Amino acid sequence: MDAALAALLAVAVVADAVADGTWARLKTCREPSCRWAFYDHSRNRRRTWCSMDICGNRVKARASHRRRTAARP
Repeated sequence: MDAALAALLAVAVVADAVADGTWARLKTCREPSCRWAFYDHSRNRRRTWCSMDICGNRVKARASHRRRTAARP
């Protein structure tokens, strides 16, 4: 029941976004463990993560760890 209601709500949100021309600002978070949808309020429409504090931090921490471990002899 909850899944059906969530799907119906998602369809309504997408339909509203298509109707008012904001469809391009609806995005999904690029963090593989998240994949939440969010509305990109940034001026240049380049936002990548749903939350810089959580998902963005995870991505940047992993990249930093890879750089540090690759630099070790």
